[in-house]
Formats: sequence, structure tokens, C-alpha cells
Amino acid sequence: MRDAKNNIETGFSARAKTYFKKGSLFSKDKTFDGELKSLRRVVRKNAEDSESRKHYSYHTFVIKKGSREMTYVFKGHPEMDFTQYFKKGELVRHHAGYEIPEKYDKTEDDEILCIICGEFSPVDKNQCPYCGGVLLK
Repeated sequence: MRDAKNNIETGFSARAKTYFKKGSLFSKDKTFDGELKSLRRVVRKNAEDSESRKHYSYHTFVIKKGSREMTYVFKGHPEMDFTQYFKKGELVRHHAGYEIPEKYDKTEDDEILCIICGEFSPVDKNQCPYCGGVLLK
């Protein structure tokens, strides 16, 4: 098996070999721009752990790019609600590896949503005070 992988890597540049090892060269999750078709929020128990009594907020984002629709689900604490932040039909950017899309036009917003942890931060901040991630402006 190891020889097969080495044979496949033959001919790749050093940079491509790095991506190949990580799996991102052939990954289906890519960064893309699209239109937010729908956003649904559901608060319920964790389906994977039937013993748990803890509730979570599940946000389902459906983003349309061309003729394809991609669906992403973000799981957070029950107080989270993105339904007022995002509007149906607005332009968003999905970043590979994250479930929350970035809103394209943030000129009217007082707060920015961190796509890493899902918390809102003031517009004047460059870094999320909750997780330390860079806020996309």
C-alpha cells in the first residue's frame, strides 16, 4: 500500500505532495462563493448520544453555486441563533473546513460572526475574543 502511494506521488511538485498527504488536493470541500438559499435552526438533543440531556442548536445552511446546492450543518450551544444575521438570497462565501459561511456584505452590521466558533464580535475587533480566530471582514 505504501508503495502505491509513493508511485502516485511521483511526478508531483513538492507543494503538491504536501497537499496530497493532507488530502486537500482531492478534497470535495472547497472554498466557493454562492447564494444562501435557506437557513434553518433546530434546537434538540444530540442524536449521537441518546443518554445526554444536553441540547444543541443546529443551523443548516443551503448554499447554491451555479446548479449545485451544498448543505452544511453547524452544531453549537442552544442560545446561538444566526437567523437574524443571514438573509435568504444574499451572497456568502463558504470556506473549506468550516460550516458557517462568511457574509459578503457586512457594511450594515454592528457585529461580525466568527465562522470558527459561531460567536458574534464587535466590528472594530480583528480577532475573536472567544476562540482567538481571525475575524473575516
